[in-house]
Amino acid sequence: MTAPFELRDRVAPLPDAHARRGRSRVAKFVPRGPVASALHALVASALLSASALAQLIGVGDPAPRLQVGQWVKGEPVAQFEPGHTYVVDFWATWCAPCKRSMPELSVLQQRHASRGVRVLGVAVWEDDAARVAPYIRDLGDAIGYSVATDAVLPGARPEQGAMALQWLRAAGEKLLPTTFIVDSAGRLAWIGSPQEAAGPLEQIVAGEWDLERARAAHRHRVEVRRRLGALQDLLFGAKGPRWQEALAEIDALQTFEPSAEQEIAAYRVWVLFNLGRDDEGYPYARRIADALIKDSPIALNLVAWSIVDPKAPRKLPPDLDFALRLAQRANQLSEGRNPAILDTLALVHFRRGDLERAVELQVLAVERAHKTEWERELRERLEEFRRALSARAASRTAGGPNKQ
Repeated sequence: MTAPFELRDRVAPLPDAHARRGRSRVAKFVPRGPVASALHALVASALLSASALAQLIGVGDPAPRLQVGQWVKGEPVAQFEPGHTYVVDFWATWCAPCKRSMPELSVLQQRHASRGVRVLGVAVWEDDAARVAPYIRDLGDAIGYSVATDAVLPGARPEQGAMALQWLRAAGEKLLPTTFIVDSAGRLAWIGSPQEAAGPLEQIVAGEWDLERARAAHRHRVEVRRRLGALQDLLFGAKGPRWQEALAEIDALQTFEPSAEQEIAAYRVWVLFNLGRDDEGYPYARRIADALIKDSPIALNLVAWSIVDPKAPRKLPPDLDFALRLAQRANQLSEGRNPAILDTLALVHFRRGDLERAVELQVLAVERAHKTEWERELRERLEEFRRALSARAASRTAGGPNKQ
């Protein structure tokens, strides 16, 4: 079975690590003549190859240099200055958790500005970097720090940007948002989630940070990410999903690091449904829906998709009320901007027989996916919905005015 494009897109955006589209999202090469196009492709390929061979960076290592595309807010930073501490946050416009972390990062900037701290936001894995500036402008004072886009060569894919490669990929980080703290000596002092950055930053600025302990913690984090990557390879590899092996990997990862359950809970549901074990999947899905994943639009969307996926084997009738609640919550959290979530919500309405609402939502999904490589997939589903709606209207007309 083919993975829903939403899962391949946004759950763990490192597209070259596994076959999928979007949320990191893989942009098509833009031809600029045959010679230029070939050159851009060659350069991009070389960048990926060099990155794959490069040694991973970690806590305690010198910070990579800043190589951004364009500063869209705040005072630009050309390089890290000795004696100053920098918080470098990687985010994306399509990432709901990234948006939720921005006020916290702004507080950090305000609280520590007098102590030589600069917070920098870097937008990565964007199909269209031109969307970043208006997105930041619309947020206004919610962002109180400098923001830049990644430096991506013409014709290269979003994940081939300089910052994405030399920071995220080199550090083994595959999820957004991810934050790096660079200490006054120019070393990577901490890597983690922006929601957890306040404590480490306070200790780093105060000169009380235990770098060796932080190094060990980061090595453990990298191992968790490595295992997560292995799981993704099982789910999104070229040979197609290997469901049974994936379930074993999920169990092993959760045993190794219990806190990883939050990241892999939706995977577990999706795998169970595709193993025909929805009788096990439903109880677990209901347990996590209002707890572990209640604020994760991507995870909620994946569970909703698992319920309505027409290709998944089933023991039980699909619980469309549950799927609707999940998909609506996911759409609310993503503010109706995410085409993949809109697509799932439309399919839920379609399966429930509300064809008019399905068409309405799918139109929005197609609009949101404009000029992306998965626009065609969503248009095909929209035409399917429209045909069904037309067929029902014709049936009612043929049955006379009393035909329901």
